[in-house]
Amino acid sequence: MQLSISLDLNVFGFIHDHDDKFTPNLIDEESRYAFGKQKPIGKWNVERLADALSGSTPEVESPWDGRWLGRGEAAAIVRDSQAGFDAVYDECLEARRRLRLGLPTAKKDGTASTIGQEFASLATALPFDYHRLSRQVSTLFDDPATDEKQQAEAATTLLMLQLQTSKPALHDQAQHFISHLLREISAAGISTLVEPAAPPASSSSSEYERRVKSAVPAVVMRTAPVRRMVISAEASGSFEQVKQAAAALGSPFEDASADFDQNTQSQLRRLRADAEVSAQEKRDVRVAQTSCGGQ
Repeated sequence: MQLSISLDLNVFGFIHDHDDKFTPNLIDEESRYAFGKQKPIGKWNVERLADALSGSTPEVESPWDGRWLGRGEAAAIVRDSQAGFDAVYDECLEARRRLRLGLPTAKKDGTASTIGQEFASLATALPFDYHRLSRQVSTLFDDPATDEKQQAEAATTLLMLQLQTSKPALHDQAQHFISHLLREISAAGISTLVEPAAPPASSSSSEYERRVKSAVPAVVMRTAPVRRMVISAEASGSFEQVKQAAAALGSPFEDASADFDQNTQSQLRRLRADAEVSAQEKRDVRVAQTSCGGQ
């Protein structure tokens, strides 16, 4: 039996706002594979793997002459996955979120981390692109002379100005998160002091900012620009935009690549408008479905 990576080239989309209800497949009417449902679907897949290893699919004739797992062994895998999967998933997800925040994957004192979940909650509440938020946060700390409270207040005020929002509830949530983040940065011994640029860098940055930007790409593809590039290339025969996108995606963590991504930001309003149109089309048009999501 060979286990490998499988790529399903089906209906898809790139997430922009942090939205647990985001469903990339437009024909997934029950949102089975929504962004926020990755944990239960991952567990379900582990359980189906246990079914496969037990050979409990009599309708399929397998040429493999090795030993199938006994049903009791397969049941034990399912029990173990049910008992431990959630905890392992949550730990790994928190570790990945900490990396996006420029932090070590775990706290030095071994206690449970919540900063990643707080960041996800803030990203859900803020009217800002998810991929760019942590890179934006990494540039907020530029005055190490102030104490932590003053630094958190200044950083929160700056973030609210940049996001062009002044809702008191969002301000309080952002300040709580930033205060917590500053404590985590300090505990990890990471400097937020902006240092003079050293070649080949073209601008000054702090150790913390560099950590974030090495983990979070400067350019992330978006659904609407991809669609427009394809339509344009098919209509004009020119693949210049496609080549620019490929070049930017070839070095996604470099700030220079962000020029391409910045250009797509002007399309965000149209992207959201497209989403509203797509939602209306989805209500108006019935799409025939098959087990593989028929087009």
